[in-house]
Amino acid sequence: MSTMLRAGVLGLRRGLSFVRVLQAMDGVEVAAVADLDTDLVERVCREHGIAQGCSTLAELLQHSLDFVVIATPPALHVAHTIEALDHGVHVLCEVPAVVRLEECETLLAAVERSGRQYMLAENCCYWAFVDTVRQLYARGDFGTIFYSEAEYIHNIPQLRRDAQGQPTWRATLEPITYITHSLGPIIWITGQYPTEVSCYGTAEHFEPGVTDLHVAIFRMTDGSVARVTISFANAHWGHHRFAFFGTRASLDTGSVGLDEPKFWSPALPNIAAPVRLPLGTNFPQAPRAATLGGHGTAEWYMLQDFLCALREDRAPPIDVYDALMYSVPGLCALEAARTGRPVAIPQYQQRRTKHRRVAR
Repeated sequence: MSTMLRAGVLGLRRGLSFVRVLQAMDGVEVAAVADLDTDLVERVCREHGIAQGCSTLAELLQHSLDFVVIATPPALHVAHTIEALDHGVHVLCEVPAVVRLEECETLLAAVERSGRQYMLAENCCYWAFVDTVRQLYARGDFGTIFYSEAEYIHNIPQLRRDAQGQPTWRATLEPITYITHSLGPIIWITGQYPTEVSCYGTAEHFEPGVTDLHVAIFRMTDGSVARVTISFANAHWGHHRFAFFGTRASLDTGSVGLDEPKFWSPALPNIAAPVRLPLGTNFPQAPRAATLGGHGTAEWYMLQDFLCALREDRAPPIDVYDALMYSVPGLCALEAARTGRPVAIPQYQQRRTKHRRVAR
């Protein structure tokens, strides 16, 4: 593969972040972009100096691309991914990987037959504090992590309707199915996968027909427990929060971006209160251009991993098997909430063969 990679971006609302970051990276050319909104395509091409603007993925794929970023609504992710893979193009796909359990086998088969690389664009795994916790856990500072928590609280009534008042894909979004920003970093840090889930929710306190909040409890492969709470209708400040309970130490991020994480370990002599760690989402050593994506430095380092995988012809860190293990537990949790019974989670990571997870 040439060291100069030709990129295409499909979906320019979310995808514009990727355009900005990719254009700041060495060895990448954003050769073409596509969106159903032709006015948006024209503006992005004009403002960013992109030669080819398209309205469909089929048209986009005619421009000799090495890879495409799929940044369309979730219900289209699998169909667009398969179309790109079948055209011989690598894929970086926005989250979640699937929106129905029936899509899992179809996606897996497409990736496996294509010989191309697929990565899930879970940018929260690339926050600086997540990397710190991952390194501390790997060297044994936490001992065994036996319990984890993650919360994603974001009141989004304005995102459920477009400028014309028509429902967007978020109008029917069940909170727990948008789980990868929360569950993904837990899996990324601990290396453990969810095997069973129970889930409960509340609804219609803020909008008719809208679920307010889901709380899911997962049993993990090592017997540990993880709790994930997600809400998109609430009277709460928006935040992410993570906590990790280990046998040697514990850490609680508080509200990410508002609070400093607190770390506690009995191994610290004479400790009388949690230690505040000056950790945030951004890597301090990142180049200035790394913040162009609008999510701090996360997109920069995520794209670096993806591009390195393509150039070295190896599986990216969040391959299709992990992509399903980040996404499918949310669908199983929704089933558990609807039935009131625990639901077993398929173990797609056990089917990984030539695609190997590569640690950063």
